[in-house]
Amino acid sequence: MSKHLPIYEAILVRNNHAWNLDAHLERLESSAKQVGAKIPPNLKEQILEVIKNNNLSSESYIRVDIEDNEAKIKQVPYTRPKSPGRVITFDGTRPNPTAKISNLITSNLARQKAKDLNADDALLVDKDNFVLEGATSNIFILYKNELITSTQGALKGTTQKVILDLAKKLNINTKIRKIRLIEILAADEMFITSALKLILPITKVDETVIGSGKIGLVTQQLSGELNKLVDEN
Repeated sequence: MSKHLPIYEAILVRNNHAWNLDAHLERLESSAKQVGAKIPPNLKEQILEVIKNNNLSSESYIRVDIEDNEAKIKQVPYTRPKSPGRVITFDGTRPNPTAKISNLITSNLARQKAKDLNADDALLVDKDNFVLEGATSNIFILYKNELITSTQGALKGTTQKVILDLAKKLNINTKIRKIRLIEILAADEMFITSALKLILPITKVDETVIGSGKIGLVTQQLSGELNKLVDEN
């Protein structure tokens, strides 16, 4: 039996560079404290060594699993989903949303439902019809000229933080607050973010078309800036 709940991180690798690595390691440390796990002191060096040895030419990701206080590291080739994307809704929330824990029933069921319906992710909807996060992503909407995302009852995303910083730099009006499902369905634009997806524009939630049904200008602007940032770093 595991001594603690298993935790993990997934880190994008482009041009043999682990993007935003320090932010991922900080979040892993936070998750470890919450579940009583210990992180190997040389984990960063281990990750960089795996990337160096594999020397993959294609985009990939590093998966770090911590279980029984031991780290398992693997690098996997990765192809990002086609854009724009579609998501579904799923009733349920994660019991410990601020830690990145493997094998949570709610997340696994939500991901499987999305896969079965050929969707890119599932939005987790609580009993009051607030959408807290995606099963594998954070959520942004452009609603009434504000770019809105939620951190309450959700895992704080490493890419989410970068997007908020970029939006501030671009003078895009942002707000961090809980989001109602009805607001998502009435939004002008929507996208989801994760370390691997970066920004995935969303034009359909269940059977509801979001905005014009096309990728919005704010989404395009932020996506372009984010990709430049990843390429430069």
